[in-house]
Amino acid sequence: MAKDIFPEGDQSLSVTRQDSFKPYAFNYDALRNDGQVQNSRSENTDGSGRVRGSYFLTNDEGHYREVLYLADEDGFRTIIRTNEPGTKSSKPAGVVMEYSSEIRRRFQNIAQESIAPLF
Repeated sequence: MAKDIFPEGDQSLSVTRQDSFKPYAFNYDALRNDGQVQNSRSENTDGSGRVRGSYFLTNDEGHYREVLYLADEDGFRTIIRTNEPGTKSSKPAGVVMEYSSEIRRRFQNIAQESIAPLF
């Protein structure tokens, strides 16, 4: 099958075994034309297998969703903050869901509010 995908002489395929986790960190902000954050994402790990991250989305009506997550030896845990219609504060399947009726306009940079670690 590999010969069908990579005819001889064109390319080679190598597989590397990963025996341990590697530390990494990344983040980005996707901005609107007016320079305000429309969505963002960040994630990092120290190389032990523990991953911490977040993402944020907002729309023109002022609805938002912010998700903070942690994955480690105790499993995957999240906190979701939102003002989306039809949601309420609850803890389904161990997920913390925090509802707010506050409408946040796009000129507010909500992603900057959660700088401190939550876990």
